[in-house]
Amino acid sequence: MNTSLALLAGALLASPWVLAASSVDLAVTGAITPSACAPSISSGGVVDYGKISWHDLKPWQMTLLPKSTFRMAVSCEGSSLFALEALDNRLPSQSPSAFFVLGYINGSKWVGQYLLSVENVVTDDPTAIFMYSDDWGQDWHPYLPNWGWSARALIAMGKSSQGQLAPTPIKDLSMDLVVEPFLFGKDIVPGGETIPLDGSATFELRYL
Repeated sequence: MNTSLALLAGALLASPWVLAASSVDLAVTGAITPSACAPSISSGGVVDYGKISWHDLKPWQMTLLPKSTFRMAVSCEGSSLFALEALDNRLPSQSPSAFFVLGYINGSKWVGQYLLSVENVVTDDPTAIFMYSDDWGQDWHPYLPNWGWSARALIAMGKSSQGQLAPTPIKDLSMDLVVEPFLFGKDIVPGGETIPLDGSATFELRYL
């Protein structure tokens, strides 16, 4: 038996065109969800810190700006399996990042950063666990208090099955979205010019 297999393998290697395929397949898959979900955010999702004097910045340390809190919610027509992904519209990298860009100096250096975190999560399923994934949904972990919501990371409600967390369908979700911005020091931020703060993030609802 082993000899026959070896001979066959040798024959195939000697004649590679025998295995050549004259066609290739394309699979288009997906699903139509029976219910729709709509995300929302309070205050139009806008926080304006006005004009900040360069002289108020610390020389070599970060200058913290006041935190801002928004109420974010997702309302579905029926129980749905979904997650929310935070996208930094000012960050060109596609990898998860703990910090969001607050704007650029001359199009290159960052003027500052801001952190996002989630508090006071409320859902229609009190047994569901608030969780996150930083590898696009392959693995899920419990979201712990004071943890940040990184750019490109997913958050969802889930339950444990055989020792592993997995998303679970819910109908309504609401939570406090906390924005914590800070500016770099005078050693990075130049004086004598107006530098706009230009942070922009998108929260995308993804059906799972």
